[in-house]
Amino acid sequence: MIADSKLAKYFAPRELDLRDWDVMTGIPPDSFCRLNPEVCDPVSAGLVNEQEVLQYFKLYFKIRHPSVGILDPDLHTAEYVHGCSFTLFSVICALGCELSISHRDILLAPLLYNMAERNIKWSILNSVKTVEIIQAIIMFTFWSHAAQNYADDPSWLRFGHALSIARELKINDSLFIQKKVNNFNASNRNIYAGIRDRQVRNYERTWIFVFLMDKSFGITIGRAPCVSWREMQPDLYAWARATGSAAGDLAITGIVQLRINLLQALEKLFGMHKTLSSIAEWDRSASSRLEELKGTSYSRQDGTQLESMFAAVFTFEVNHGLLLIRNNTYKHLVKLNASQDKINNVLHEIFNISCEIIRLFVHDARLSSLASGYHNTPFVMISHAATEVIRSFKCPAISQDAQEQASTLIRNLAEHFGRIANKLPSTSWASLYLEYSLFLVRKLENIPCVASRGSQGTLDHHTGQNYNKISISLDDEPQSSSNAWDFNGAAFFEMGNSLWQDNSASFLGVDSGQGSLFGGTGM
Repeated sequence: MIADSKLAKYFAPRELDLRDWDVMTGIPPDSFCRLNPEVCDPVSAGLVNEQEVLQYFKLYFKIRHPSVGILDPDLHTAEYVHGCSFTLFSVICALGCELSISHRDILLAPLLYNMAERNIKWSILNSVKTVEIIQAIIMFTFWSHAAQNYADDPSWLRFGHALSIARELKINDSLFIQKKVNNFNASNRNIYAGIRDRQVRNYERTWIFVFLMDKSFGITIGRAPCVSWREMQPDLYAWARATGSAAGDLAITGIVQLRINLLQALEKLFGMHKTLSSIAEWDRSASSRLEELKGTSYSRQDGTQLESMFAAVFTFEVNHGLLLIRNNTYKHLVKLNASQDKINNVLHEIFNISCEIIRLFVHDARLSSLASGYHNTPFVMISHAATEVIRSFKCPAISQDAQEQASTLIRNLAEHFGRIANKLPSTSWASLYLEYSLFLVRKLENIPCVASRGSQGTLDHHTGQNYNKISISLDDEPQSSSNAWDFNGAAFFEMGNSLWQDNSASFLGVDSGQGSLFGGTGM
């Protein structure tokens, strides 16, 4: 009977989207996979109270959400999320707590982070397949702490699991989603009534972020993309404008369209016969398509415009897309032995775009207010821009005044990274890119026209002091071995040059037919 019972249970049909709550209660008490319901989330474990949870949710949606708008603030209240998934609930609490400046929350943040990570691992181990688990993995991966070594970063494994769940749940199939939501509501498991449309959009938005994350991973961890732009619904603009859309949906749509335009442009580039005239025409066409996105009137059906905060994030993304186009133009002009004047003109454009990206990142008040909530991808983009600025100094078309202004921007960038890093744990990505930005500041010493323009003060991001009280001297030797410092910074700099000059398409999923630093051929 026992054998028959086990066989019957093993081969019995099972709902795909059982909540983590349901899976937890169904695990036998003596199983090593058992998770105690009394310690499965911060509230149940007695670590935080309801008021603190509300504060964490508020911080998350205010600071982190504008750069990764995978959730709907009107749907994903603390009560709703807790009822749907203790895993997603734990992740939001952890990510919100890290942004708090209270002494108690600073001490509590590592505990909540570890709890969220444990819950994600538990959900993966027990094959929990829900849209909330996909969201939890994506959010936690975007804002995960930096691994000690690039090769040890486990994010790609977790995202691969999230992608597999997304395909199994068929969240890219609108008709299937609507049927799923109707069944979900009919079972009376939802907390609120009248939220069907938001639930449907919740699935659709999550699939969009699966696509975005798949493309972002080419930048951050160099894994081959798996989701084609052809798997996106055909009219994203109409989807974003629909009644009931979330605040960030318009920006999400714009960013997806940006990635699609880039993918199509790079596909065309690698498949065409390359001459000086064809490259010039490709550059003009690809750039104009991206510039048009800036001028698109992103508004909902009720006339509501794209919020200023999301508009700033979108502009930053478009500018980086333009930089990628110019990188490819430069590379092919060099291969085709174009005149030095043409090459210098493109280098000048690269320089100007890169400076604008840094200026927006450092000095735009809207983006500055989100600085503590940035994930890794914008940091990679800004490091790319800074690398291009330094590399462009060799171009004779760039005046000495422009170079001096750019060197000031690089120093401002290092200071900005210092402010961000001081608000976050020492394992944050901001701390990693702070070191790289300081390396770029030291590179300025080798440029005669800017070597004398030193800055005062050093960014000791390892201290817990207020940033303004930190003693700074960017020209000082770092406390660690200067040889190690120079080697690590130089390696990163050379990696950046290799990536952006020779392989800037591979991370977007375009096969250039050549060796790739961040290899990837999946479309």
